[in-house]
Amino acid sequence: MAAQTMGEVRVPVTFRGPKGAATVEDVLVDTGATHTAVESGLAEALGLVPRWRHPFETANGPRDFDIALAEVEILGRSMPMSVVIADVNLVGMTTLESLGFKVDPVQRRLEPTVGVLYSVADPETTTPIGVDPSGLIEP
Repeated sequence: MAAQTMGEVRVPVTFRGPKGAATVEDVLVDTGATHTAVESGLAEALGLVPRWRHPFETANGPRDFDIALAEVEILGRSMPMSVVIADVNLVGMTTLESLGFKVDPVQRRLEPTVGVLYSVADPETTTPIGVDPSGLIEP
């Protein structure tokens, strides 16, 4: 296991693709990253197929990366996610939020979180909460 720096969170992650699955034991949770990344050699071994290229800002400047679909499992929760085929394995915020986790930087772990759906309809009125029946957002 790699040495951790202050506030750093690392978790085991299982990636699944058409050719199989692999668990990486020590994956960095990067709260500054939007997407989850899969190292290119692992992506190839799993049979992940690039679907398009997308531009990203990185610490070393702008780069384009291939995007593929993989099932991502963290702490027993899994679902298909778009992943970046890159030089490193890391977990980004889109995956964390989709799987219902938040980072506890003090305890250096992931915790379940509550989702937010502010515009879900009120069952009594069938009008979205916070929305005037005319369709205008109320202050």
